[in-house]
This record gives sequence, C-alpha cells and structure tokens, in this order.
Amino acid sequence: MAALEAAATVLSGQQPPADAPAVTALANQLLAWVTRARLNLTVSPITYRQGSVPGPEPTRYTDGGNVQLTDTQQVLLTVQPEDSKGFPTSDTLTWSSADDTVVSLQPSADTLSCLVVAGNPGLGVVVTVTDGTISATDSFDVVPGGVATLQITEGTPEEQPPAP
Repeated sequence: MAALEAAATVLSGQQPPADAPAVTALANQLLAWVTRARLNLTVSPITYRQGSVPGPEPTRYTDGGNVQLTDTQQVLLTVQPEDSKGFPTSDTLTWSSADDTVVSLQPSADTLSCLVVAGNPGLGVVVTVTDGTISATDSFDVVPGGVATLQITEGTPEEQPPAP
C-alpha cells in the first residue's frame, strides 16, 4: 500500500482512494501503464488483472483474492490472455494447485478455463495459471460443508440420584 501511495502521489498528484476495490483498480491501472502486459483471471464476478515487466526471468504478481468453497463445491476459473494493447492472444496456459488434496484442477482443452474442485478441508491453497512469462494466482480455502449425517451413541444406563 505504501508503494502504491507513493506511486499514485508522484504520478497523479492525488491521494489514493480509501476503499479496497478502488485501490485495486488504481493498482491495476498503474501496473498496466508500467508493464503494458496483462493477464485477466476471473472468478465470477471478480476479475484479477496481473502483469509483468520485461526480463529474462518470469515475474509473478499476486493480487488475487481468496475464494472459500465447502468440500462439496466447485468453481470455474476463466482467463483471457491479452497483449499490451488489450487484444486476445492464443497463448497456451498451464494450471497448477499447491495441494491437489484440497483443490484439484480440471483445465479445459483450450487451457483458457479450469474447473477447481474442492476436496479435503484446507486453508490458503494457491492455484496458479501461467503462460511461462507472467502468472496469476488465487488462494482457496475449503471448509467442511453442512451436516450430512447424525449418529447417536448411547451411554451406559445408570440410576438417578435420590431426590433431595
């Protein structure tokens, strides 16, 4: 946030906005202006825009959100790679999960979307999509779903205490 405030102050002569969506929008505009490259990762209805600076090593920018699923849910992620002018590219993307036991991935044939399927409960599992140069990430928390069964266990019968 401090770096964003400094950049916003220097570049626009204004103070950055106070609410999170406006700060994210300003950061995305600044990133697109500086890098001229972007990768849009969409978890409906939220879009995360990622970028990279030119150079020999891949650079990862993580400003994705945190998606919470119950252990019986799944969500479709979609990506639209764009060139520096915003035109779609035909890049082949690679999807990966930091822990397949918590969230498993089912990428589409064209690699522009991926079904994220919840498994065992777990927190902060990162899902990454990359074209080999730039990457976008999202963090997933999988929590137990609602009660599916109830089991009653009987104790051993015993005498009541005498009345006072």
